[in-house]
Amino acid sequence: MKLIFWPLFVPTYPSKEVSRLPLQILNVVLASFLKKRAEYRRYWFDFTVGLIIKFVFFLGTLYASPIQTGKEATLKLFGFSLWYLSAHLISKLGNTVIEEAYLGTAEQVLSTKTPPWQVLMGVVIAEIALSSVWVVLFFICAALMIGFSEILSGILSMITEIVVFGGVSLIGMTGIGVFILGLSLRLKQVGAVTEVLL
Repeated sequence: MKLIFWPLFVPTYPSKEVSRLPLQILNVVLASFLKKRAEYRRYWFDFTVGLIIKFVFFLGTLYASPIQTGKEATLKLFGFSLWYLSAHLISKLGNTVIEEAYLGTAEQVLSTKTPPWQVLMGVVIAEIALSSVWVVLFFICAALMIGFSEILSGILSMITEIVVFGGVSLIGMTGIGVFILGLSLRLKQVGAVTEVLL
């Protein structure tokens, strides 16, 4: 036990905040999942149309040029998946403030005890996890069209590059999304900027 001499003699004890941090982040992620589920239920038609458009675009990337090897197919799939995840991440982060203000919950989010970085981390993790489900579906469709052995051999030959470049790219896209989030806090309208980037 230490005594702090400023401003009063207040005993301090080892903080349990560090041990509660993963639980707090998990709660924020679960809250983000619940919000996303409500958005899917409310706007299911818009979401379905958007997914169909992306699936058509995905098929176009596969059939635009003939695929010769599994490595080439994996490269196309990785590029499309990275674009898909990045687009969702940037648009979600960029529009978070506008959505919360529109729903009337911005004050509630800003006045919670949860630090803003944990709220952002919850939004990012939930968005990547839910978008990854569709990326896996795209990979399965591609494997059915091209062949599982071709896709698997391509993934195994490029696993290091996929992990390194994918991770760095998603971190960079998160930074761009946070930058757009800051612009939306300052300017109150960044829809055009988000659309230009995507």
